[in-house]
Amino acid sequence: WTLDVRAEDSPSPYVLRYKEDDKPSLESENDIYDFLAGSPQACGVRSSFQRWEGEHFLAAAGKRMWLTAEDNVHPLLFDDNIKRTEDSVVAVRARRRRGDRFVTLTCEETQPLHDAMLLQADIIQAILNPDYFIDSVAKCEANFDKLMQDQQWRAGLDREQEIRSPVTVAQPRGAA
Repeated sequence: WTLDVRAEDSPSPYVLRYKEDDKPSLESENDIYDFLAGSPQACGVRSSFQRWEGEHFLAAAGKRMWLTAEDNVHPLLFDDNIKRTEDSVVAVRARRRRGDRFVTLTCEETQPLHDAMLLQADIIQAILNPDYFIDSVAKCEANFDKLMQDQQWRAGLDREQEIRSPVTVAQPRGAA
């Protein structure tokens, strides 16, 4: 699967396409979420590094992870560029319940999700330790259960509009 991200004001800002042309594309966040949440197994989605780089590595331009707080679905995203800063590779699109509008969580709002849904992959350990991903998933599952008991992290889901990231951005890699 490949995720195409279009302009925010586009009628379909996100389009999920299968590598084969015979499968239909998913063009609404609800359809994408329903597909990913209903997958009985792991699902890989390729995003555009060039787009993220072109947007100065802002999380809002990175990979998307959809989350519905009141569903019993545990999204888990591993990536070596997941960070606790604005230049993380992940933009979390979340809502409290089905039928609500998705909002992009701020960097601050994503902090409780780290090590429960967002895990910065340790590439060296992934190579050296055959149980690295199994152990990491177990740790995330335990943290996810604790997180679901805590209502405080859900506060950002009730706002009516998007909060834009500050314009101060990280320098592109390799820039002096």
